[in-house]
Amino acid sequence: MSAVVTELRMHEFRLLRDVIADYCGIYTPDEGMATFARKLTRAMQTTQAEDFTEYYHLLKYGDSSELERAVDAIVNNETYFFRELTQIEALLEIVRDAPAGARSIRILSAGCSTGEEAYTIAMLLDEAGLFDTGRRIEIHGVDISSRALEKARHARYTSNSFRSAEGRYLDWYFKPVEGILRLEESLRRRVSFSQVNLMDTKKLLSLGMFDIVLCRNVMIYFDSASRLRALDGLIGVTREAGHMFVGHSESLFNVTNALEMVQVGRAIGYRKPVEAA
Repeated sequence: MSAVVTELRMHEFRLLRDVIADYCGIYTPDEGMATFARKLTRAMQTTQAEDFTEYYHLLKYGDSSELERAVDAIVNNETYFFRELTQIEALLEIVRDAPAGARSIRILSAGCSTGEEAYTIAMLLDEAGLFDTGRRIEIHGVDISSRALEKARHARYTSNSFRSAEGRYLDWYFKPVEGILRLEESLRRRVSFSQVNLMDTKKLLSLGMFDIVLCRNVMIYFDSASRLRALDGLIGVTREAGHMFVGHSESLFNVTNALEMVQVGRAIGYRKPVEAA
């Protein structure tokens, strides 16, 4: 471990901010410099870099694993169960009303963080009996943070993850284990996870096509160019007639003409039109 100089100068901040934004889209404005420095200092202390300039060169020209660790340090994993519930209720309507057919319904939780969104979807689908209709339903979560995904796969949560959860779901689906609530095994098996950088459209496409894509409160941390790049990738994995949902504070109006705005239940979403033959 090196003796780290923790004072981050403005030119170093901007160099580091830009190399991280180029890699994963996450853009830190100037007013976020102090928090950025604090988080990145922890990551830098595991390297041999003596100061932030050295650390920048390590991230820019070194092993990509160091860049992944830096992103892991600064990424915001703020989430909780049943967040912005009207959109997930709309998702249930889409699944319920899907035309009969052999193919599965595939749901993507993009920027899934520690898994609360994906598991909320699984709980509500299970409660509605939609796993028992004979149609295969797949739920897949992706995130750039290996640390967040490890927690998602273990599905062990503290009270901070249940700010909006109703008591019956805790009784039905969670088991207390040494002060931690663990999701039951049968529901954990309903969800799979992958580490995916939303800037890596090739990796995103390798997951296949989805009927429903949620990318909520993720692209608000991106700069404009990265937002468009991520959106193009997400549209690319959305099937024709498939739906996309972004956060309540976000809008795709005047951002893309590849999707049409639609009302689904009480929620506003976006639909990928069926191309004319």
